[in-house]
Amino acid sequence: ALLAASCTTSLTDEPDTTARAIAFSTPQAGTRAAVTSSADMIDFSVWGGYDSSVDNVFNNETVHAQTWTYSGGTRYWIPGKTYNFYAVHPAGLNASVNASGTITVTDFDCSATGGAAVDLMTATAPGSGDNPQPVALEFGHELARIKFTVKSENTVATVSSFKVYGVNYQGILTKGVTASWSPVTACTADNTPYKLENFAFNTTNGFEKDVLGDVLLIPHTDLTNAKLEIAYRYQDETADRISTISLQTTDIVQWDAGKSYSYTLTIKGGELGITVNVVDWEEEDTSVSWG
Repeated sequence: ALLAASCTTSLTDEPDTTARAIAFSTPQAGTRAAVTSSADMIDFSVWGGYDSSVDNVFNNETVHAQTWTYSGGTRYWIPGKTYNFYAVHPAGLNASVNASGTITVTDFDCSATGGAAVDLMTATAPGSGDNPQPVALEFGHELARIKFTVKSENTVATVSSFKVYGVNYQGILTKGVTASWSPVTACTADNTPYKLENFAFNTTNGFEKDVLGDVLLIPHTDLTNAKLEIAYRYQDETADRISTISLQTTDIVQWDAGKSYSYTLTIKGGELGITVNVVDWEEEDTSVSWG
């Protein structure tokens, strides 16, 4: 969970009462798509209310990344009221919160990769405000983070096609006490956003390539259909060697939200093997290999 927003005391434009202003603050956002600290966050949306309402104070209000302010005038704590807050990162998604505090994100698409990947996170802070004090929104990742690295063991080789398919990339998130995704849409071998063509391995690039950058995907409870297909050839070869590999292994049968899975494919003597390592979202994995 990421501690990213808080309701704090403000003396700016405060009325002639003892009421405390509700404000949001967090470090300036970075540029990385996968959020590993509050400094990486961008604009997010907030709902909040009191007297059993989830939105009579904030209703899908955007908290801006540069100034961490919101429009529509300053809101103030009302003494004796208990508030509930909800947030979705980033802002601009098709998101809502119902009367019971369930967050729904519809038409979510995670086909973008690398720096354009969308790191979907949610947060709740119920029961705030009876004694106004800093109240934190702790954001948690709703997606799984997947990394794909291809290596050639000191052998000049060319990859004509690399693609991942059979994975869910669109869906509806419903987040109450627990999170669920339904319905979902899977990409196919002929229509997948997770692909790259025509790259080579040589001494210049160190015989290694991060193929797609960050891939942030809907969690999967079943990886039976998740495949990686690679077409490659060695120097002086005229025909591609094509291999299809299952992303489900003996140890990894699902992808969980908030976890990072690092796959490294090694081209070695014309053979391909597979292992996968699970690391903390914040940790960069540089030591895992296939084969």
